[in-house]
Amino acid sequence: MDEISIFIYKVDYSLDKNYYADELSEDILKHCYSYKIEKDYKNSCFAYFKLRIKIKELYNIDINEIPLLFNEHGKPVCSNIHFSISHSLGYVAFAISKKEVGFDIEFLENIKDKENILSILNASDKVDALIKWSMKEAYAKFLGTGLNSSIFRNDLSVFCYYKLIDLDNNKGVISFTDGSKIDEKSYKIFYNDKIVN
Repeated sequence: MDEISIFIYKVDYSLDKNYYADELSEDILKHCYSYKIEKDYKNSCFAYFKLRIKIKELYNIDINEIPLLFNEHGKPVCSNIHFSISHSLGYVAFAISKKEVGFDIEFLENIKDKENILSILNASDKVDALIKWSMKEAYAKFLGTGLNSSIFRNDLSVFCYYKLIDLDNNKGVISFTDGSKIDEKSYKIFYNDKIVN
């Protein structure tokens, strides 16, 4: 199995459109600016900015120099490398692999309607609900189909791996999959470029 590299960053919201115009390709910027809410496009720009740096470091590939397409569900498709991006609560995170990958990051603070979520996910508590939701998001991103009813009916613990996280006293979970059995040796997690696993 190829290693999955996972990077998590606190978003720097002080960076503006002019900064990213010099750092990201027109295709990537067009995608980022398709978000209508300023915070969302800044999350997207920051994620792609950091992603570009890490792909260059790991694989010597500049994503600005290769075509980056998006499928009908918004999944980025790149011919030479696979990645999956997520953002939540002022953090951006992504997984990079030589194989197809799906990834999600979620925080407990984001679960608002506790009773409804617990019921939909058949979860025992908020942590269980967060894990199940995050695994479903990661698997949907892996498939490139978006969330659909069949994903909600399936137990994804066979396909997805999760890890509880605590970033700056924000408790949450990351979930990821590459379609194979994942063990502790098959991934590395970095927070602000420092390894944490």
